[in-house]
Amino acid sequence: GYYKCSSVRGCPARKHVERALDDPSMLVVTYEGEHNHSQSTLSEPTALLVN
Repeated sequence: GYYKCSSVRGCPARKHVERALDDPSMLVVTYEGEHNHSQSTLSEPTALLVN
């Protein structure tokens, strides 16, 4: 699934989670971008984006 930061509108931080092809019991997590706000604004959980 694709996740994005929902704490601040327009924050470019993203996370992608998928199962490893060679071992379905393992997850591959990829982070893209950086938060463009302080950690103190991270009050809400990350929102799931469905593609």
